[in-house]
Amino acid sequence: MNDLTAYIDNYFNGLLKPEEKQVFESRCENDEAFAEEVALYIASRSAMRDELLEQKSKEWKNLDDSTKKNSTKLVSMRRWYIVAAAAAVICFVLLLIPFGESPQQMADAFIKDNLQQISVTMSGTTDSLQTGIEAYNKKEYKKAKEIFSEIYLVHPDNTDALKYEGLSNLMLEDFNNAIILFDSLAAKQNLFANPGLFYKAIGLLKRNGSGDIEQAKQLLQLVVDKQLANDKEAVRLLQKI
Repeated sequence: MNDLTAYIDNYFNGLLKPEEKQVFESRCENDEAFAEEVALYIASRSAMRDELLEQKSKEWKNLDDSTKKNSTKLVSMRRWYIVAAAAAVICFVLLLIPFGESPQQMADAFIKDNLQQISVTMSGTTDSLQTGIEAYNKKEYKKAKEIFSEIYLVHPDNTDALKYEGLSNLMLEDFNNAIILFDSLAAKQNLFANPGLFYKAIGLLKRNGSGDIEQAKQLLQLVVDKQLANDKEAVRLLQKI
């Protein structure tokens, strides 16, 4: 796989950073040669590859022939035809062939489905912890993080505060601190259900730094082997990573 193909592959697998994705999409709009490469890449992923490439090659050849016959009229339009053709191939094939979820997308899906709200049992919940939970559920994650941090500082035995502080950092995309906090949670003993290792794996998948994906896989396997909290979800993630 050459560098350009790897670059395009990373885009469709969700491995590019937000700013890199913007550059990629801008190139599709403004760089006709690059748009053609993207179109060919997408087409090659489908069972209809040969038919699509033959069709598009004929279209581009016809455009070239037309340009030679009437270069003054069509020279300014040729670029837009090629970009449109590339976009058409991309849209058509994407509808037929969904790409697999990237590890980041899988982590996002788990967060969306499971971590948007914190549910609590009112009995045994301190007023300050409840205030932090209310802030979290209103998506006021910075405020929630500060409340949970203060609670845990005063009451280091309050593992809920530690867990919720980690989740607040995760929602704020402060993955480094979230991972540190989930690591501390995982080290806590005698908890009925300790999600520390699983949440740390989610944080690693989201951070996606050097070695993070492999470490996340190891943690998820450990969750499965020891039947820790979220072990069924860990199995599902391992099957897709």
